[in-house]
Amino acid sequence: MSFGSFENVGSFIRDCNGTKLRFDQACLQIITTKEVSFWSQYEECEGCVLLETAKIPETRAIVLGTGSPLRYAVRSGNGEICTATYQFGEYGQYSLNLTEDINQPCTPRMTAEPDAAFLPILTAVVILLSMATLWYVIKGIGKRVVAGRFYARYFAREDNELGSETRVLTAEASVPRSPTRSRLRSLDIFRGFAIALMIFVNAGGGGYGIFSHSVWNGLTVADVVFPWFAFAMGEALVLSLNARLRTSLPRINALQQVATRSLMLSMIGIVLGSSNASWLDVRLPGVLQRLAAMYLIVGALECAFMRTSQDITPGRSLFRDISAGWQQWLATLLLVAIQVCITLLVAAPGCPRGYMGPGGLHLSAYNQSLQNCTAGIAGYIDRLVLGPADKVVWYIQVYFCITGCRRSLFRDISAGWQQWLATLLLVAIQVCITLLVAAPGCPRGYMGPGGLHLSAYNQSLQNCTAGIAGYIDSSVS
Repeated sequence: MSFGSFENVGSFIRDCNGTKLRFDQACLQIITTKEVSFWSQYEECEGCVLLETAKIPETRAIVLGTGSPLRYAVRSGNGEICTATYQFGEYGQYSLNLTEDINQPCTPRMTAEPDAAFLPILTAVVILLSMATLWYVIKGIGKRVVAGRFYARYFAREDNELGSETRVLTAEASVPRSPTRSRLRSLDIFRGFAIALMIFVNAGGGGYGIFSHSVWNGLTVADVVFPWFAFAMGEALVLSLNARLRTSLPRINALQQVATRSLMLSMIGIVLGSSNASWLDVRLPGVLQRLAAMYLIVGALECAFMRTSQDITPGRSLFRDISAGWQQWLATLLLVAIQVCITLLVAAPGCPRGYMGPGGLHLSAYNQSLQNCTAGIAGYIDRLVLGPADKVVWYIQVYFCITGCRRSLFRDISAGWQQWLATLLLVAIQVCITLLVAAPGCPRGYMGPGGLHLSAYNQSLQNCTAGIAGYIDSSVS
């Protein structure tokens, strides 16, 4: 639709009846000659009754949210005039003329085009990807053009995935070098990315909905920051404990170090959460406190059951890792089973058994009262154990489900099944090539670092770094 189809262009229109529009807001002008009321509810709120948004005695404009499709109805003293569901755009200007003959549904007319809300973040992503691509292009050209000592001195030392150095054999190869501390570079990069994303989300995320937490069901970028950081912390814990236990550190001393670090982390979280609050209002289950609890549980399990030596059987690394840590797997599955059984089999007072929804207005359109059932038995236990200080998290006294309950995660997956199919197809191709195609002189399915790997078992893998993937990379580059 061209710009000429509108009365004006909404690129710089931010006013709505004297109110300045903010992120994720739009303006709807209702044209009427009699008093009406506007009732609405977001589609995210599954089975929720419509709530009265505004009384409109005469023509006026109201501000609406754009984070989710809106179900609305216009009612007068004589009953319902019309209903509709519509996705309003950010900073868009709309009008609904009730003086004309209205046929169901009453879809509004766009008078000013909404903004391209995601254009700034897409521009930033494109710029960053372009800079990264340009760097690798320049680096590749430099490797081919610059030769001799200059190349060997400045470009040849590349850290491999585990942080050790892979050097090109030159005349200086026999010169002794100081040992470097081994680090898992992929984990460092992943942890740094998670922290950068966490800082961006905590700073507001530019006002974008994808950088805000889901109200209940659903998944946004902000929702993966905590699991990502927890995964990185757990991986680093296992690697660190393994290295220390291999140096003959007593397991009880390792457990003391884990407990001390967990206690310090939880205390830092309590101190940060107690700013501008009395001790009665301190939120005990904060983010750092949860990380500290996970660190203590996982660290205790690893200190008790971690094996510091194991038999290496080529080609069975996945099953070896599972069988070597069967005690940890058993403890983890036991904890998960207990949590699932309590959630599904124990009912909170006045709530249906197995309920895990947001409560409030959830399913109120189907005559179900779930006002104080937020999170089911899990929420009830939290409020019972932690007391009133934690009620700010659950919003028991308000209708939590006003802004979202729909199972948007599954809806998003089903709506983009073609993209999921293409992604799974690409992954399947990559896995098949990796496992079924052998690099010259290498065993089929090999994905190790090559070099001296498994040399103690009379296997020669000197030129098999990364298997077929490394062979293709070296052939192309």
